[in-house]
Amino acid sequence: SIGLLSSIHTLLKNRLALKNIEFLNAYVNIKTYEGESDSNLDLFLLKFKSSGSSGNALNLVLKQLELFNPRIKFANEHTQISVSGKRVYISVDSINQAIKYFQVRTVLLDDPQITVQRTIEPESRSLDRISSSTRPEDSCKIKPSFFVKFINCNNGKVSYKSATGETSQQCDFANIYFSSTYNFASEDLKQIEFLTLKTNTNSGIQIKDFQINNFRLDNNSLYLGRLKANTNKSQIEAKGALRSSKALFSSLLQDEVSGQLSISKGISCISEINYFFPELKIPLSDRIHKDTPLRISLELKGSKRSCQLSKFSASIGAQFQINATGQIRNIGKTGKELINLKVSDLKISSGFANTLLSNDNSSIALDKLKDIHFKGSFDGFLKNFVAYGTFDTDLGSLRSDLKMSYENNIEHASYSGSLNLIRFDLGKLINAPDIGIVDFTANVSDGYGLTAETVHAKLQASVHQFTYKSYSLSNAEFSGSLSKNN
Repeated sequence: SIGLLSSIHTLLKNRLALKNIEFLNAYVNIKTYEGESDSNLDLFLLKFKSSGSSGNALNLVLKQLELFNPRIKFANEHTQISVSGKRVYISVDSINQAIKYFQVRTVLLDDPQITVQRTIEPESRSLDRISSSTRPEDSCKIKPSFFVKFINCNNGKVSYKSATGETSQQCDFANIYFSSTYNFASEDLKQIEFLTLKTNTNSGIQIKDFQINNFRLDNNSLYLGRLKANTNKSQIEAKGALRSSKALFSSLLQDEVSGQLSISKGISCISEINYFFPELKIPLSDRIHKDTPLRISLELKGSKRSCQLSKFSASIGAQFQINATGQIRNIGKTGKELINLKVSDLKISSGFANTLLSNDNSSIALDKLKDIHFKGSFDGFLKNFVAYGTFDTDLGSLRSDLKMSYENNIEHASYSGSLNLIRFDLGKLINAPDIGIVDFTANVSDGYGLTAETVHAKLQASVHQFTYKSYSLSNAEFSGSLSKNN
């Protein structure tokens, strides 16, 4: 009872030294009620605080704490966290309750079972909602800080459940083994010198080796000295930093964050990308399946508004490979990403090009191009761009300075610019056997459609060679239009 605690406080003259405490079947219920800033645990600890202006708070000296079969429950208005396990062992260096600073030498966890249950799903994180829902901070209130030299977990499990309803989801991480050294956590700073983790997920993904070195997070910045992660299907090695003049995560919503990211190794597959980043929704097809490998390496510097890209290399199986440098604007704004790339080498299979262009019309036989190689520049949006450079294919070469725009598929694409076909078998491409090898330079305007059924464009061309049936045309000038009916 509180009276007993007060008597102990007086008897021991503000100092209580405990070398070792053991609890069997311990149960702790920590709860923060809606509208309150202190939990019931905070209120309990306040009972040790001195009531007189000249008195001292109780100085608690605890060296070792061991809990067998513990059950700990934390709840607030949004989340409920339940923790149980076989054993928790804590070795303490120092506790200063007056300033809420806890220095812990060792934390050992045996078979911890952690369940995180959302009771209310968070609202959309707009800045207006964040500012209106955040309680005013008490600048005089001391917030706890924890420094833990070593943490080790043996065979744990973490389950996450969203709020009940149609959006209910569950994600389980089992067989968790991790160790971590020099961890610091406070309201203003979170830091990890070294972390290594191994675990499995209920989706069949196995985290074989996950390492973090020199991780530091405060209100205005994030620094990651090294990240290394290996799963049964992926490998990644990266480092980077983010900075903001304001609160970091609020600034992310306003695109006010700058920084750099370096990925020296990135190997994954479609299934894992779609699992960890479902918002990307990478489509599958007969050419791109769930186990198709993805590889990427890059260096980024800048902000979401404008980011410099260097040493960029990426591939999707044998279907797509690119090496480039450039600039990307509006990162994360789907459909509004503005891309300026200088491509030193791009290789794309004609089948993958069909998938990207949503070409389901058999009247244009992109498959006959086989592998397409491109060198040049790309400026614009993914579906509204200018491509300047040279394409080499199995049907011949093509040089372009062409502006193209399409929404759904190439049947309704619009285009204009200059085009130079070099020894190009145009007839095979558009399934028109009467047309043979074409070699010409043309200026195209008001172009629409890229299939034999929909094509229509105005042309001014210098024809170096053109074969139609048994007729051959060379060194001629041409001005007119191209369409199905011509």
